[in-house]
Formats: sequence, structure tokens, C-alpha cells
Amino acid sequence: MRLPMTLVLLLACAEPSFAQAAVLYCDCGEAAQAPCGNGGDTPAQIGGCFNSTGFKAFLDSTAPSSPSVTADDLVFETYSVPSNVFGLYFMSRGEVRIPFGDGLRCVGGPNRPVFRFAPAFSGTGGVLVHGPGLVATSRARFPIAGHIDAGQTWRFQAWFRDPGGPCGSGFNLSNAGAVTFTL
Repeated sequence: MRLPMTLVLLLACAEPSFAQAAVLYCDCGEAAQAPCGNGGDTPAQIGGCFNSTGFKAFLDSTAPSSPSVTADDLVFETYSVPSNVFGLYFMSRGEVRIPFGDGLRCVGGPNRPVFRFAPAFSGTGGVLVHGPGLVATSRARFPIAGHIDAGQTWRFQAWFRDPGGPCGSGFNLSNAGAVTFTL
């Protein structure tokens, strides 16, 4: 039996490379925390709440990504997103955990603005990608409060359209990752 590509990617990501650049958090592990009971622990799968693919969207980074503002080479990938949908990455210095759409919003909070990057398309593989150039983009598109600088910790998450999602809101989110940037 041949496994679907999203399952193969998730199994290969049991020890995510992203952990070297960030601390992963906001796994939708308990059904009680999920907006419509679409959470749950799956040993080989961390991520947001279950979406229309039957999996959790998983935020990761690709090698050779680093938290260096000088290199500006951090690249985010989010797997197990529905095929051919738009999504976007957003960031904040704050951390929350509140139901939002079919998932949990884990970035933002009181007095912590959220900054959105340009939309991305998941294509037939169901993967959203953003970067490199996050630092340069933050400085070109966002007000000073949204500029990424060395010594700061920023939290990142992916939002995506999910028209057939389990809760019926039409969108969902990935897990999140906190990156402390270096020079």
C-alpha cells in the first residue's frame, strides 16, 4: 500500500527540524480544546486542529534555516493543508490560545499586534511556504513595531482556507512556533 504524500511527510517530521530555530507550541492535542472537538493526540503527528484533509496542519522550517537576522534565511513550510487553497503566515510578539475558525489562534494577544505576510498558495501538494526574507519583509511592509530585530522573540503561525473543514467556519490554523532571533 502506498501512503499519501502528506502522511509520509508527517511521519518523516516526527523530530521536526524547526525545533532547532524555534520552540513549537499550540498543538491541538485535546479534543476539549478544539472548536468542535476536532483535536486529539496522534503520536506521530503534532500540529493545529484536524482539518478537511483528515490531518493536522504542521508548521516546520526547512534546512538550512536559522534565526539569524543577518542571514535572513528562515523558511517556513506548513504541511497537510488542503490542496489549492490560499493561506498566509502571521506573527506577533504575544502568545494566546483561543478558538478561531476550525482551529486555535496562538499568536497575538492584548497589546500585542499581529502582522500578516503576503498570501501563499498551497498547490496540489497542500503545502504553504514563506521565506527566506522574513526580516527584510518585516522591515519593508510593517510599521516599526513589526520589525524583526536580533534579541527579539516572535511567534509565527499559518492560517489557511478550509472550505470543507470539520467545524464549518471555512478556515483553520497550524500549530505555532516561537523564534528568538540572533544577529
